[in-house]
Amino acid sequence: MESTTGLLGLGAVLLALASGCGGKSASNPSNGEEPSGGEAGSSQAGGVSAGGATNGGATTGGDAAGGATTGGEETGGVIAGGVSAGGTSTGGHSGGGAATGGILTAGAFTGGSSAGGASTGGNSAGGAPGGSDSGTGGAEPGGAAPEGGTGGSTPVEAFLDLERSRMDFGTIVLGTTATDTFTLTNLGASTSGIPTISVDPSGSSGAVTVTGCDAALSPGESCSLTLSVTPPDLGLFDTFVHITADPGTDPYLSIYVVGRASGFEVSPPAVLELGDVPPDVPIQHSITITASTPISDLEIWLVGDEVTIDASATTCTGTLDPGESCVVTVQFLASELGWKEEMVGIRAGGSSGQMAFVDITANVTSANDLVVDPENPPPFVAYFEETTDPVVFTVTNVGDGPTGTITAAVVGEWGSIYAISDTDCTSLAPLATCSVSVVCSPPMSASADPRDAVLSITDGNTHVAIPVTAHVTFRE
Repeated sequence: MESTTGLLGLGAVLLALASGCGGKSASNPSNGEEPSGGEAGSSQAGGVSAGGATNGGATTGGDAAGGATTGGEETGGVIAGGVSAGGTSTGGHSGGGAATGGILTAGAFTGGSSAGGASTGGNSAGGAPGGSDSGTGGAEPGGAAPEGGTGGSTPVEAFLDLERSRMDFGTIVLGTTATDTFTLTNLGASTSGIPTISVDPSGSSGAVTVTGCDAALSPGESCSLTLSVTPPDLGLFDTFVHITADPGTDPYLSIYVVGRASGFEVSPPAVLELGDVPPDVPIQHSITITASTPISDLEIWLVGDEVTIDASATTCTGTLDPGESCVVTVQFLASELGWKEEMVGIRAGGSSGQMAFVDITANVTSANDLVVDPENPPPFVAYFEETTDPVVFTVTNVGDGPTGTITAAVVGEWGSIYAISDTDCTSLAPLATCSVSVVCSPPMSASADPRDAVLSITDGNTHVAIPVTAHVTFRE
């Protein structure tokens, strides 16, 4: 609280400034001149803001700590040692003063609210130990006071992140268990709490168990979560797995788990690859269906013009007992060259909607006059909503005569996320080459799972199919 003497001193200072900063400069008593808090310090150079009433304030800093000890009215006056220079920014209410310098040294330019303000120290950097109200020492280098400080900022807390947040288990045979693994990583700058894993009580919570990630994670450390799913009933199941850590999640991470429980198992697996096949030559293959529950309405259907069912080699009827199997024999026959995709669908269970699908793929070709390099290209590393660098394929005519007109396209279920970005292929003389460039541009709707397609190159006589795949992810 300002005293009457302080107010009179401030008035004297203002009067001195108004008259051209007159009066005697404050000096050190050892020089044989007036003491620092005397006439020059108290009335003109110091006052409350610069040097207090007598000796730089009540103790060392007074309300401003500058006083006339060093500067006097111009060096440590109201502007240099007062609120502007040492004020709340550099050294709290003290610390700047005339002891630091003049107007340019400790004043508004250096020690004022700009240089010594919130960025330099504020009340945190100039805490109580150095002066009166708040000195230059400070309790902590970068305390939490709003003015900030040069002692550093609060470190970022732990931040846990999952590599993905959805898992579709597809079709799982009732009575069996499917598993998948997720990676949990601490992307923060401090150690996380111990993760707590829970399965949402809504949905099919009894179908899912989770193991792993039972310890705190250091910055940059990862752990693996294993999800095991055992469907309790036929039909669709889904639920959420929640992950909580304090610190580390706000409030939690979630994995959406979904799938369908089936009452039968199909062999071979979901894709039956026939490879290179000649045109107009029938190829047969058998699919085995094994029941895990009683089945009374087994149904089989086909998608595609090149696949049929050979009834004479098929044993499946509409019913199967648990553990019993039957065989469906399909026949593939194509006349036109190119990449073919057909499908066999299997359904049972009525309203439960148990279904399974077997895709049949084939490359129909009549000769080997075209060679494409590379035959097995590395996967594209693709980011959502971005286009990859092109992968260049070289096409060579290894036949004895010229080729027909060469065309190229990317086909298959995920062919739409790929494109031919450039090609100089028309027709080729024997041993001549041309090139085809392919890029991948996944939209946000594409999942992060590998996306497979086929680069189809043909000249009307020879067809070459090159598998391509992309690992789609977010850019870090």
